[in-house]
Amino acid sequence: MAGFSINGGTLAFPTPEEANHGKAPWPHSDQSAYRPWPHCIQGLLNLLPNGPDDGGLAVLNGSAPLFEQYFKEHTQPDGGWIKRDLFDWTDEQLQWFKDRGCEWMKPNMEPGDFILWDSRAVHYGAAPLGTNKRMAIYTCYKPIEFLSEEQRERKVEAFKRGYMTSHDPTDFVLKEEQMAEWNILHPYGKPSINKETQQAIGMVPYE
Repeated sequence: MAGFSINGGTLAFPTPEEANHGKAPWPHSDQSAYRPWPHCIQGLLNLLPNGPDDGGLAVLNGSAPLFEQYFKEHTQPDGGWIKRDLFDWTDEQLQWFKDRGCEWMKPNMEPGDFILWDSRAVHYGAAPLGTNKRMAIYTCYKPIEFLSEEQRERKVEAFKRGYMTSHDPTDFVLKEEQMAEWNILHPYGKPSINKETQQAIGMVPYE
């Protein structure tokens, strides 16, 4: 019995006329240094053909098992490590992983392919460099029993309003600027969902 996140998707267009727009890698892990254990599984459902030049998920293979070791071997900065479930890696920090055999891997995918990865893994979404668009839906999974009643109520309300949450299905925050004028909620109308989806959101209990 699992709960899943409501953290949206992506539709990326090639921008050949803008040489640097969205092209810089932003390697990160979606987990805090204070939670070095396996904590969340992230997922990506691919919707368009996705080859080597079409952007998409890039993962530093082998980085998740080394996540805890990195923070044990390095001194905290003044004020400590960031507490939220996000850690942006610098080139110098990434070299530590590469020295231990980690290599960047960009999987090629067909429509309908689904990938799961450990939130500790260093990864980023690469921009498309060719002529094809990139489209994918992000979703994460955790056991539903990890979801507190307070968070369940917040998740149900977020779904009804059309809000996005952060990636963690049970320990999430609402994305910023949900009520901004440019943010159109339910642009195609409210979705119809089956019982299994209602259970994963927390709208109805598992039997």
